[in-house]
Amino acid sequence: MKLKDITIGGTGSVTVWNEAPPCAGLKCWGTTGTLTTGPQWIEGKNNPDRAAAFIRGSAMRLTVSIKAHGSPEGTAILRVTGPDGIVGEAPFFVEGCEPANRTVTMTTNALPSVIKAYTAYTKMHLNWSIKEPGATTFRHIKNTAHEVYVLLGTPTGTIYQNELHPTARRLNFACSAAAQAGTPDQAALGVWTRLTNEQPPVFQLGTVCNNTWGLMAGGTGNNGECIDLAKLMRYASGILGVSGSIGYIYATTDAQNFSANPAAHETRWFEYSPGLVRHETLAYLAGGGFNNWEAVAVINGHYYAVKETHSSDSVALLKEILCPNLATGNHQCWVYYDSVLAINLCNTVDPFPTPLPNGCP
Repeated sequence: MKLKDITIGGTGSVTVWNEAPPCAGLKCWGTTGTLTTGPQWIEGKNNPDRAAAFIRGSAMRLTVSIKAHGSPEGTAILRVTGPDGIVGEAPFFVEGCEPANRTVTMTTNALPSVIKAYTAYTKMHLNWSIKEPGATTFRHIKNTAHEVYVLLGTPTGTIYQNELHPTARRLNFACSAAAQAGTPDQAALGVWTRLTNEQPPVFQLGTVCNNTWGLMAGGTGNNGECIDLAKLMRYASGILGVSGSIGYIYATTDAQNFSANPAAHETRWFEYSPGLVRHETLAYLAGGGFNNWEAVAVINGHYYAVKETHSSDSVALLKEILCPNLATGNHQCWVYYDSVLAINLCNTVDPFPTPLPNGCP
């Protein structure tokens, strides 16, 4: 008996997309927009570069091409065992010593109920054995290794959203970051922790990011602002099957500081001199410059500011960034734009910096 190739699929399988070649720089994180096809494993080809992905708790359907030679006629049983209790077997008929290929399909038991990453390096190692016609025991015939990812649910993107298409590289990152997570909150925290504590990605105020996943490539020109990092977290979480959105946390005097609108700043018309008024915006100084807002990924009612902090309270999150809210460090204050659109501090009127609601903890 000899295994020829193995195709991994099933009801809970998730589409894996091809990476954009060549794998250099930010293209390593891109997608061609085409689907991977063909067996995951082929004898003698050192495993094709094709990953499989599944929704947690689903079963793998393994379609195996096997060359049945040197066996007596009758019913044989093909068995597979793997990590995390994976097991499956299927009978098939052998016609004497005929060396013809047979296609055997089996369904394993359920995959883990948490996020798992059997990466291109660690692999899902499967042990194949067969009980030939008339035999009473199984005989080992092959070990194979496969790149397989287990997700919380169906990725939240559509066919038109390339940023949310799972590729092997993206799945490797997201599933490794959120490994063992069994809830959306656990998965989101895992992704946030990895993005916040490791580089790349790199935060840089005032940069223009044209490729969100390209932030993971690092290097010159692949840095991003808070909105880019928030999108990256949204995409990585979405690939895991965790839905979310993008929102904005603003400097505030009244505790109403979250919006899905990127133009919801707190503003006022201020009479700075008798008979003279100007339009002012409440902004904050952090990260080396003035910020209109802190962009966040919003997942299950929780706000995640990559490279900063996370909280279920938008005002508490702002305070973690700004407090003690002193002019010598991060702080919020009223600003206005002059005739050349330069930012000017309103530090000659009102308390400066502008107090936060109920002050700092």
